[in-house]
Amino acid sequence: MKVLPASTKLPWYRVVNSQGSISFKKGTKQYFLQKSLLEKEGIVFIKGKFPMSKFGWAQEAK
Repeated sequence: MKVLPASTKLPWYRVVNSQGSISFKKGTKQYFLQKSLLEKEGIVFIKGKFPMSKFGWAQEAK
């Protein structure tokens, strides 16, 4: 996030860790806010994670 240009249009709540889960501590206000915003966009969580293969970004191999 810190290397993104200031003009980026990427919403903060779409930034998750590489395991497909939210990095905020479970049970916190921030965790529930991010989870609810992602769910409004159709992200489905299973046991606190979502399938990165379905919802994530996969970088092409070079």
